[in-house]
Amino acid sequence: MLDWSREGLAWVAGIIEGEGCFSVRPRKAFPNQTILSLEVKMTDGDIIHRLKEVTGLGTAYGPYTRPGHRKPIYRWKVSSAADIYALAVAIYPWMGTRRSGKIREVIEAFTNKMPKSGHSGNRLRGSALQHQEVF
Repeated sequence: MLDWSREGLAWVAGIIEGEGCFSVRPRKAFPNQTILSLEVKMTDGDIIHRLKEVTGLGTAYGPYTRPGHRKPIYRWKVSSAADIYALAVAIYPWMGTRRSGKIREVIEAFTNKMPKSGHSGNRLRGSALQHQEVF
């Protein structure tokens, strides 16, 4: 159930604000290249699967058992830079100070990595592009 409505994006923003992690790091083999990732880990498998359904992005993993823990862990991960960019721009209005700063890093890393002629093959959402002026 893909849901990039205002309500759907607000729900996604709340989960990412509380449990998510945006990562911007250099590629080990090619330090001048950047890797973007977005990940949410938690013990609520239904929420992880709903993130995948609502956004239509990434992959849901789990359950994984952890030594010394009773509850299994689930993970949702988005690795496509274009998808991370689109979602980050779309949820920006609902994010707190710390995550907003990380989203600005994601935006900068993504725009610096795009070819000057444009990025063909990405799946940027129209609603995300409309919100680009926020930055």
